[in-house]
Amino acid sequence: MIPWHWYAASGFVALSLISCNSRKTPGDIGKQAGESVVLINYADKPGQGTGFLVPGKNKEVCTVLTARHVVPPSAKLQLQTNDQKIWEVADIKRFAQQDLAVMIFKPDNGTCLYKALPLGNSDKVNLGDNIYITGFPGNSLKRQFTPGTVSLIDSLSEGYGISYSATTAGGMSGGPVMNAVGEVIAVHGLTELELTRQAELKGESPPPQQQSTTIPNSQPGDAVGTFKWGIPINIYLTQVLKEAEINQKPQDFFKEGNYYFGKQKYEQAIASYDKAIGIKSDDYLVWHNRGVSLERLQRYSEALTSYNKAIAIKPDYHEAWYGQGNSLRKLQRYSEALASYEKVLSIKPDYHEVLLYQGISLNHLQRYSEAIASYNKATTIKPDDHEAWYNRGLSLDNLQLYSEAIASYDKAISIKPDYQLAIDTRKNLLRQLGRSN
Repeated sequence: MIPWHWYAASGFVALSLISCNSRKTPGDIGKQAGESVVLINYADKPGQGTGFLVPGKNKEVCTVLTARHVVPPSAKLQLQTNDQKIWEVADIKRFAQQDLAVMIFKPDNGTCLYKALPLGNSDKVNLGDNIYITGFPGNSLKRQFTPGTVSLIDSLSEGYGISYSATTAGGMSGGPVMNAVGEVIAVHGLTELELTRQAELKGESPPPQQQSTTIPNSQPGDAVGTFKWGIPINIYLTQVLKEAEINQKPQDFFKEGNYYFGKQKYEQAIASYDKAIGIKSDDYLVWHNRGVSLERLQRYSEALTSYNKAIAIKPDYHEAWYGQGNSLRKLQRYSEALASYEKVLSIKPDYHEVLLYQGISLNHLQRYSEAIASYNKATTIKPDDHEAWYNRGLSLDNLQLYSEAIASYDKAISIKPDYQLAIDTRKNLLRQLGRSN
């Protein structure tokens, strides 16, 4: 079974509320809906329902949203798309507190090419707004498309919240309720009377009474003259994202953080790492990567805290010691930085970057001879490290070993001819010595 949060929206790829400003004609909306609406058949009993394709994270499957009461657990379900192809349901998620369900099916070519309907923002729906509903009434294979008007906005059980006057029939439950720009703002569900009956069975308050024109018959959804109710699409979005986040493993958030880090979106990376830590707080790699992200934002004290956490969990992880040393150096705590670098070198003696920064820290402490020794080790391991040659020159300069300092600057410039810092420092030293070259 495919974990459902991989085909619905997840914390990795949050569904955005698509906002289209241009109004469409009813004909355009009907055509758009027709490409995405799905007929839900019961292979083992009479009846049918409606669903529609929605955006999903996993493009290897197609995602269909409907009402939960349309897909009872006892039913053997089949899905029929607008090209008349029949699909078996590969997996289904029924929401416990809302009359919603999400299904997937696997297309033959391994990629879902069917169009998903754009999801709007149901919080922006107003009384009197024009809406359109589409679905398969009764036992008909012909799709019905009907207009309506929003008549009431409220908060009822099972997630119901938008009521509208429209001509519908049994079989259309689970279909999309669309606004004037072709966005889904609700999932069509039950009639006012059906909700009233449910409320009576549960001992709950019935929905607000609206003026109905005819008496409904006994078939679900067939109350032609009564007001209908739908589940606002924001309920679906909120619930899916919430449950997807609950189902996500800390490794998912870790990978998400690494993705944002690779995009240089460090704030988002930190937020993802924090979510991973909130689920599992003893992963040294998460703490380390969080520290690196904070370091990139020049938040060195916070980075230091993260590196310390990583070290407490895995004391022999040299990269965490390295990060700790760098943060301490940036905070001008050079003696402490040296202790961190020494720890790294005890684990990984040939870490040339550590030897470079060890030398820089020693230079700041005016321990020039020791700094030169570190630079010598760094350039032995990596002869083309122009920074090590340049900083070696600075320490030699401080020891008034000017000829050797100039030779180090020359070496840095030969490796990186556009190394302006080395060029300017060499020029200034020559000027002090009264030399032009």
